[in-house]
Amino acid sequence: MEISRDRKNKVIKLNQKKYTQNILQRFNKQNLNPVSTPGIIGLKLEKNTEQASPNDIKQYQQEVGSLIYLSTKTRPDIAQNVNTCARFMSNPNKIHYQALNQIWKYLNYTPTLGITYSGQSEPYILGYCDSDWGGDVIGRKSTSAYYFSFGRSPISWASQLQKTVALSSCEAEYMALKEAIKEYLYLISVIKQLNITNKEKFYLFTDSLSAIDLANNPEHHAKTKHIDIQYHFIREHVTNGTIQLSHINTKEQLADMLTKALSGPTFKYLVGQMNLLPIEK
Repeated sequence: MEISRDRKNKVIKLNQKKYTQNILQRFNKQNLNPVSTPGIIGLKLEKNTEQASPNDIKQYQQEVGSLIYLSTKTRPDIAQNVNTCARFMSNPNKIHYQALNQIWKYLNYTPTLGITYSGQSEPYILGYCDSDWGGDVIGRKSTSAYYFSFGRSPISWASQLQKTVALSSCEAEYMALKEAIKEYLYLISVIKQLNITNKEKFYLFTDSLSAIDLANNPEHHAKTKHIDIQYHFIREHVTNGTIQLSHINTKEQLADMLTKALSGPTFKYLVGQMNLLPIEK
């Protein structure tokens, strides 16, 4: 990871430009035609019905492993796509390689993209939470995603398949909220150790009004008895006022890119909102 600091303008930039260029060359992907998004809209990955060769499996695992490191450090923009490809490392096929090559093409388009932290931004945490209900065509499980920023720039993000099948989009969003709140409790403990004061009330943004209603209204209990009790700790934090669930328009939902492939303009807008900017040469 490369770190540059501009003390005068109070700016810190993180990027993995050199690492990105190295892995593009290592796997001979530097000549792939660049594209503006890391995901292919409408492409659904399923299990391989045939057995891949040991060489294909090894190659696929090495490529995905290199991308996982990148996606968890400085590139939240590829996290969802890498996570999806990683589910098929034991037996990939041509479709899985197609999805993987789309990520490489996108990295050819944005090899210098990195995180910019500005001292001019307000120092507090904001959280965004989203889900893609039943997006996994194999087990019909949903994808949970959260994104946390500090001073408008990313500090934590995740895109992962839920452990159980949600029976509605509301339940999928509610399950995603549980994971987001757990991460927030960890982050808030870290900034307290750093003697940084966060806002008295934490705002977690979701585009699901039904999930907000479920967290705020005990009357919904009868309709959701089948939801595991662990998810209802959300209500405890809402009730005691440590967390404020706020509705946000889907167009402004930064965690949306962590649940599914998006169109070029939408994806580009959200990347900009995350303060992911090209590093000057």
